[in-house]
Amino acid sequence: MDKRLLVIGAGFLQSFIIKKAKEMGIYVLALDGDKDAEGFKYADEFEIIDITNFEKCLKYAQEKFIDGVMTGATDYGVITTSYIAEKLNLPGIEMNISKLVKDKYQISRVLNEINHNYFKQLYKIRDVKELDELQCKLSYPVIVKPIDGSGSKGVNKVNCLDELNKCVIDALNNSKLGVAMIQDYIVGKEYGADVFVYANKITVYGPIGKKMTSSPYYAELGHYYPTTLDEDKIISQIVFYIKKLNITFGAYNIDYIVDEYNNICIIDMGARLGGNLISSHIVPLAFNEDYLGNVIRITMGWEPIYNNKKSKYNVLSKILALDEGKVISYDTQFKEDIYRNNVIFEDHINVGNYINKYRNNLDGMGYIILYGENSMERLDKESEEIIQKINHSIRRQL
Repeated sequence: MDKRLLVIGAGFLQSFIIKKAKEMGIYVLALDGDKDAEGFKYADEFEIIDITNFEKCLKYAQEKFIDGVMTGATDYGVITTSYIAEKLNLPGIEMNISKLVKDKYQISRVLNEINHNYFKQLYKIRDVKELDELQCKLSYPVIVKPIDGSGSKGVNKVNCLDELNKCVIDALNNSKLGVAMIQDYIVGKEYGADVFVYANKITVYGPIGKKMTSSPYYAELGHYYPTTLDEDKIISQIVFYIKKLNITFGAYNIDYIVDEYNNICIIDMGARLGGNLISSHIVPLAFNEDYLGNVIRITMGWEPIYNNKKSKYNVLSKILALDEGKVISYDTQFKEDIYRNNVIFEDHINVGNYINKYRNNLDGMGYIILYGENSMERLDKESEEIIQKINHSIRRQL
């Protein structure tokens, strides 16, 4: 009987996990609350279940006699994944770690205890009425966000008191728990990294550069590697925090601000594979490692396979942040022009879709990745030319 992997979440980004596992000869089952989830097309079996419903997901897992369970690119499946792994005695991230990392307020508090230079201001908000007492304590600017959000939804920079109430309401509305948080706005440039932890070995895939939208939203527009940072110093700091958090197993995605001295301040963390094609495409190209395959391997109780050969590629990705409007027609002729050895194109543009003005990752319509030995400037210019071709290929109705 084939080994059976349960993937929690079956959206567009989780579909790459499903496809990779099937390439590895694994029988894949998938759960998602969306009946039209992209990953259902590739799974051997699937069920429409809200992935935040621990007990329903566990019952399904028990009935299917799974050998492993994992999630990726979504924070909503993190605790469910750990819960199932714990109940069925399968490899997985410990529940206490998943719960800690899932709560952005609590993980920020713990990081503050490790390094007191993190946040001078850190508050949890359940009701806008709490601002009556809190507002006089704040020193602006601050960041307001949901404690359990994903994809930069509900995250805003607040520059003054007049903006505070509206942004707190936005954060509360984008929190499944109905809880927001306020923290210092940290000056510096944002970077990311994925971290793979197994058998006392911590492997850091980073620092990965980010292109971001401007204030007030701060959503990701793309990624690139390599950067001009002091990699050894950045990696040593990330390893320090992973050890301090007593993390011993699994995949983690970290966002952090880097100051002029190459010191980091972790502003967000996920107990799962990075989204935006980081784990499935960017890390394999930039670091020459089968990262996604290795996370699947340890999830199934197998040993990872390390390549240990440095990549020769510069890698740059862009999220398809396209012009707003309902898609009336989509001429894909342009794909013949862009499909070359150094271009990867993944989209979910369909006639009838409405393309939103880009405010967070969920407004993106797909990705392009360019890689090779060309300079980063050349890759960036080429990527912008491709995005213009995609924009011009879509007829819209506003």
